[in-house]
Amino acid sequence: MEKLLMIELIKAATGIVQALIPTIGAIFIGKRLIKNQVLIESLKTALTDLNFMLIVEQIYCEQNRESKLTGKNLIRQKAKEEAGYGPSGKFTKSKIETKMQSLNKH
Repeated sequence: MEKLLMIELIKAATGIVQALIPTIGAIFIGKRLIKNQVLIESLKTALTDLNFMLIVEQIYCEQNRESKLTGKNLIRQKAKEEAGYGPSGKFTKSKIETKMQSLNKH
């Protein structure tokens, strides 16, 4: 009688473990997918903000050009000297637009 009870308990535990393994795997995969989606949304927001700042810079420089003040490259040079570093060149207006198009496909 004790042996039968032990066998049935082992069978029940095996069934529980068999159900838990895919569930735990699905939880980890789900968390990773959610994290990736959050990162993609953050990247989209950052790229949109960066694109907006490039438009602001363009408008600002156009207004200064009308009043005979400095150009965009001189302003960027001053900002580079003041900050101690410059832009990487990886996020130009055209590269931002290309990246946004590829992100919107996801």
